[in-house]
Amino acid sequence: MKVDRIELFHVAIPLAKPFHPAWIPGYPQTANRFTLARLTTDDGVQGLAAGVAFEREREGLGSLLGPYLIGLDPTDIEGGRQRIREASYLGWRNFWLEAAFWDIRGQVEGQPVWRLLGGLPHDQPAGRVPVYASTGEVHDPARRAEEVLRLREQGFRTVKLRVHSFDPAADIAQIETVRRAVGDTLEIGVDANQGWRVALIDDAPLWTLERAADFARACAEHDIAWLEEPLDMYAWDELAELRRRSAVPRISSETVSTKT
Repeated sequence: MKVDRIELFHVAIPLAKPFHPAWIPGYPQTANRFTLARLTTDDGVQGLAAGVAFEREREGLGSLLGPYLIGLDPTDIEGGRQRIREASYLGWRNFWLEAAFWDIRGQVEGQPVWRLLGGLPHDQPAGRVPVYASTGEVHDPARRAEEVLRLREQGFRTVKLRVHSFDPAADIAQIETVRRAVGDTLEIGVDANQGWRVALIDDAPLWTLERAADFARACAEHDIAWLEEPLDMYAWDELAELRRRSAVPRISSETVSTKT
């Protein structure tokens, strides 16, 4: 079995109403966009993989990937992973494509992918994987507290809040209000979206180490489980210093995670 064909599709699914992502202030997102890759083998088995797309930035990806992936055995996950890695040397990091190989392998072996990845044996019932509810927009504290209470009613036991204000007090009010509303019934994480700051449309806050440390102290006081992206993703020294100053159990950026 060999990969015989690669097809790429730009998919845009309209949203019911505009979504205002905290990480891109001023941007009303109206569609969920992604690049869908379909790999077809020489005997007709198809595997799918999807990667986030903002526009049609991956239009030229097919001609780049063709020489790397066509002709490969798609059930050889390590081989496919290595070829995807080699293609990334030319500037395109598309590790999401590996999912298509797993899709094909699962069909060939007659197994769901979760089992191939180490799930429970076939004679045991599938277990449950806990997930958390991630908020994507910044809302005023009272509204956010109401939303989190509804999420608790739906069965979630962990939520992630967004803070993205120029006023440090407004960010702290978010976690104070939500914690007061839910008490100790929910685990709370916070994403400050400083890992990759975007100020293309509207201006965006830019945290210093001191601001991050002040907010981390407030997080510790309100039993916040983790603080995500408090500083630029490449601010290694500042992140290390924040870790030393902070009592928050987990502090992470886009590329590094540290735990107590």
